[in-house]
Amino acid sequence: MTAVSSERWRTAGRYLAALLICLLVLGTVFDLRNQTRQSPWAYRGDTMFYHLIAKSLTEGGWFLDVPRLGTPGALDLRDVPTSDNNLHVLMLQALAGGTSNYALVLNTFFLLGFPLVFMSALVVMRHFRVGWAASVCASLLFAFAPFHFTRGEHHLFLSAYWQIPLASMVVLWVSRGELWPRLARVRAWRNRKVQLSILIGLVLAATGYYYAFFACFFLVLAGIVSAVQLRNWRGLWTALGLTALIGVGLAVNLWPSLAHFGEAGTALPVQRDATDADRFGLRIAQLVLPVTGHRLSVLERLKDAYNRRPMINENDHASLGLAGALGFLGLGWWFFFRKPSAEGLGETGPRGLLHHLSVLNLAGVLLGTIGGFGSLVAFLGLPQVRAYNRVSVYLSFFALFAVAVWLDGVLHRFATSPRRQRLAYAAVAAATCLALGDQITPHTLPDYRQAATLFASDAAFVREIETQVPGGAQIFQLPFMPFPESAPVGRMLDYDLLRGYLHSSHLRWSYGTVKGREGNAWLRQTAKQPVDQLVETLVWAGFSGVYLDRHGFDDNGRGVEHVLQNVLQKSPIVSLDQRLAFYDLSTYRAQVEQRTPLDEWGARREAALHPVLTVWRHGFHDEEGGSQNAFRWAGRRGQLELVNRSVRARKVELDMTIFGNDGTEVTIRTPLLREPLSLKIDHRGRNIHRTLVLPPGQHALDFISNADLQTPPDDFRDLAFFVQNFSLTSLSQ
Repeated sequence: MTAVSSERWRTAGRYLAALLICLLVLGTVFDLRNQTRQSPWAYRGDTMFYHLIAKSLTEGGWFLDVPRLGTPGALDLRDVPTSDNNLHVLMLQALAGGTSNYALVLNTFFLLGFPLVFMSALVVMRHFRVGWAASVCASLLFAFAPFHFTRGEHHLFLSAYWQIPLASMVVLWVSRGELWPRLARVRAWRNRKVQLSILIGLVLAATGYYYAFFACFFLVLAGIVSAVQLRNWRGLWTALGLTALIGVGLAVNLWPSLAHFGEAGTALPVQRDATDADRFGLRIAQLVLPVTGHRLSVLERLKDAYNRRPMINENDHASLGLAGALGFLGLGWWFFFRKPSAEGLGETGPRGLLHHLSVLNLAGVLLGTIGGFGSLVAFLGLPQVRAYNRVSVYLSFFALFAVAVWLDGVLHRFATSPRRQRLAYAAVAAATCLALGDQITPHTLPDYRQAATLFASDAAFVREIETQVPGGAQIFQLPFMPFPESAPVGRMLDYDLLRGYLHSSHLRWSYGTVKGREGNAWLRQTAKQPVDQLVETLVWAGFSGVYLDRHGFDDNGRGVEHVLQNVLQKSPIVSLDQRLAFYDLSTYRAQVEQRTPLDEWGARREAALHPVLTVWRHGFHDEEGGSQNAFRWAGRRGQLELVNRSVRARKVELDMTIFGNDGTEVTIRTPLLREPLSLKIDHRGRNIHRTLVLPPGQHALDFISNADLQTPPDDFRDLAFFVQNFSLTSLSQ
């Protein structure tokens, strides 16, 4: 065996030993028993959206088409751009190939993130010649960073941040002038670093636009640093080329949604506001303070005291832990007191590496902090990137990379004999264990028993439903909740209505119609009907049952269920935890069909499935207020679309009241009126009553106002006027 091959085997053995250490930590932190992994570890909130993706993959389809949600239509996730994570979805699909248990797929994907992050960080640190002990220590701390636990399965794809070290390696190559060597252009393309950089750029484009956007920012910065250092533009052009590659890659991954919006001619259903960049911005204090729920009570109280400040949200997940905080502060000290000049940036070895890391660290803070450059980017027209606190995972890697460099230097100076080397390694191992204990707290670990109990209760409930209704039956769900990203409805959290779908094998569910689309308007209007009228509409629309989440009602559903039991003369199926109820419509359907003349059935079905719909388009915000005084704010412009999908013209009566500041003028333009309707409104409101004839098709009503924008406290939306108590009544012709 040659010396080269012997060294490669030795290196492979060290990587394997390091991976075993990571897996040992993973097994110590989590309960990895098979029966524990059969149930999801998080079963509420945003986690449920990832449950939806995993469930759809285990059923054999692609995640963008979910035919068993959004009935009587179907859920099309092209309306909710998520294909920027295509690589993550492919990983989920590979895991789903051998099982129908989506929870097992979800948990396995989450767990795989830890060794993937660890190995990615270790490879990068070793590439820059950091010693094995220091690299393993820092890589473990990065893999088990607080960010990994606080995001968890709640933000499943964000917690899979294994691409961050690879992106940082490319940034450092560009910054140090290593990526595009002084070679002929043809030979440069054959350079391994160039090829790896292109591959890593494509990976970034397929694993989420947040990490790709931050990588592009650091690449452009690195290009500028390289241009200053080398006194030519090669590094900047290289950085811009890679940034363009990532941008094109993102567009390709998002093409299903982009093409869908172009074909539909509508805007994104989920709109972002530029002020979100400040609301979800980075706080430097949260980087260095301990993680919320720290195992030491004194530190837990300290963080709780800080969290009483305003605008504490997901930015609380930015904590770096003690080791990361020391590295972060150390890089700040290095930048300001070691002064990384252009000459300093050209240094090789640890000092030069720390110079570059300190520049990247400061730039990340200036981008992400509240009121920083990220706020300016959002203000100038890119509000989709709104949660700039998420740059903290890059800052965590820079900080721990710096810790590894400093620690490696200490080890080289101290471990000058076998005895001192053993002492040093023991000290590093002990310090790593203490740092892991600081980062990993009981507060951020899964509550296996609680999640499993809820999961089992829902599973038994849905199984009982499936025994009572035929295959492919449609189930109407109450109360109405918009999809996606809804505020809580009572005690019911966003995506809670997915529970029925997640446990069924053949039923179709009404939840999952995307807001701003016709299916959502049908669902909202149907759910608003009086209960006795609602059940008859559902029968003619082809539904076989009504599913209630009692947590979504102020009275725990007692009022609605009282009417349902009186109309249906049947008791419901109730879940073990008493939260969910199901009412079978089969007996009632037979009664309705029996008392309705056969020649009226077609008209009843058309009336149920194709009422005139009101679709609130761009400019109008989500509905607010109670059922008696519901209202919608609008900016200076807004559009309401009236949709008639029947084959004949429909006469409707339109009523609403428009409120605004005194002297406000609102003009309503629509082909349905012979001339625009101009109104002067004030704080007392102006009532509008019109009878319209709607031919088949879509008909836009454009609202145009000259009102000054109103600025209520802590509300950063464009608010000019609002429409209250809107109603649309179909008239017989």
